[in-house]
Amino acid sequence: MGRDDRDPPMTSLWKDLLMPLFMTRPFTWIGLNVFGRLDPILMRLTNGQVYSSRPLGLLSILLTTTGAKSGQPRGVTLLAFEDGRDLFVIASRGGNARHPGWYHNLKRDPRAMAVWNGRREKRIAHEAESPERERLWRLAMSAYPTYDRYQERAGGRRIPVIVFTLPVR
Repeated sequence: MGRDDRDPPMTSLWKDLLMPLFMTRPFTWIGLNVFGRLDPILMRLTNGQVYSSRPLGLLSILLTTTGAKSGQPRGVTLLAFEDGRDLFVIASRGGNARHPGWYHNLKRDPRAMAVWNGRREKRIAHEAESPERERLWRLAMSAYPTYDRYQERAGGRRIPVIVFTLPVR
């Protein structure tokens, strides 16, 4: 689930040591502002095979959307999870009270490009609704339990779950 089988599983030791750190605001800032700038470069150079969360057994994708206002391509790396042939992401923005820009881009134009684990695929996005949303939220939480903390930080904003399907041919 959400990880390449060639990667070591995230051991209990990693979870015990790192998950409490991941839940802090400083680490959230580092993730968004440091790894958020480094990972797109690494992923473009390696076709999505090298990124910061890989040693933890987590999957990241390089997502390219069309800017809602600019109409220009916009790239961002996100933790992602697999659900059969679909990918899904959590639009948490680290628990910010506002939705991330890429979420607005997908609401305007759901077509996207996902680069991950050596693959480059066109995908179509939709926002998961109940009961799909709850099922996918639990699946994401099993790999990255920090999302509940992000939901608390987000105030009244319900954090969306975005599903990426392969286009119908």
